[in-house]
Amino acid sequence: MSRIPRAEYKDVLIHVRQMAKLDMANHDPTVPRAKAREAARIAWELHSIWPDTTFVISPLNEPEIESGVDTKEEFEHCAWYCGVWGEELHAQYKSLSNNDSSLGTKVLLGGRPSSPGHEEDGPDTNDWGYGYAILAPVWRLWYHILIGHLYEPTPSGASKYWYGLRIFRPPGFKDEVEGVDAGDPGGLYFAARELGMPILISEANLTDVTQVGAVDRVRLWLEDVVANDPDKRIVGIHWFIWTSPDPRFRLMQLQLRPALVDLWASWRAPQEKEEPMVQLFTVGEGVDAMLKAEADEPATDETWQGRDYSVTYGRSGKQYVYVGADNKVWVYYPKA
Repeated sequence: MSRIPRAEYKDVLIHVRQMAKLDMANHDPTVPRAKAREAARIAWELHSIWPDTTFVISPLNEPEIESGVDTKEEFEHCAWYCGVWGEELHAQYKSLSNNDSSLGTKVLLGGRPSSPGHEEDGPDTNDWGYGYAILAPVWRLWYHILIGHLYEPTPSGASKYWYGLRIFRPPGFKDEVEGVDAGDPGGLYFAARELGMPILISEANLTDVTQVGAVDRVRLWLEDVVANDPDKRIVGIHWFIWTSPDPRFRLMQLQLRPALVDLWASWRAPQEKEEPMVQLFTVGEGVDAMLKAEADEPATDETWQGRDYSVTYGRSGKQYVYVGADNKVWVYYPKA
């Protein structure tokens, strides 16, 4: 229990990644089941201590790098592992929680995060071709949220849709840009749209937070993420990494740049302005003309009182009475 922080904070979403290396020759289901039981115990322990926090639990981390997943057969093995793991975690967690309502609301299964990749022909390209298509049926069956990793910077002259905005790459992007019939399926965002799932960006960073202009670049990148999310599927973005002894991540550490820490702590997606609701009322031509002459607007429909006359109230409080016999509109002013 020492790993549980003492205080709980409102509206927090925490991603717990279970590290495992796939053995492509081993199809023994006891391996993913054992890992799922471990993950279920951790998830229930966390939820029991912090019931108002949302926890996302995923079975693997960047298997393209950690386990060398690349070929169609390797993706099929990865999907098999994630399927067995997901089914077992559901069963174990429901048993531990006495089948309460927390699974799927406060404890979410997250589709294993992918390496961001490098161009469509790079080494880590699970979103190109068959990768997501193989994983989607498993995600649909057992998972609640998809996980994406995105890195800035985008190299000069390259497209953001292969780098910093990779998960948002539109379907057919490669086809349109290069004039080829490639059948580009698009990035993770479009897989999430098809599955009806939200997305957590659980890793985002700069390769060097100390560089000049880093804070402005991150701010612009965050604005780009919002602009590319019309469905509002992105539920959170986590920085990678706060601190680490690993020399590979030495210049990615957020704590090295206080101004970037401030931005990350304070930035909020701009809220859409709500347009005031305009209620439309039905009035005849005569009443409409008189309303305009009085610089007034209708507050009710024109209501007929029998066949002879109608009554309409204006926003000003004035009463407009149309008398059919005279074909006139009479205005009655509210008492002072």
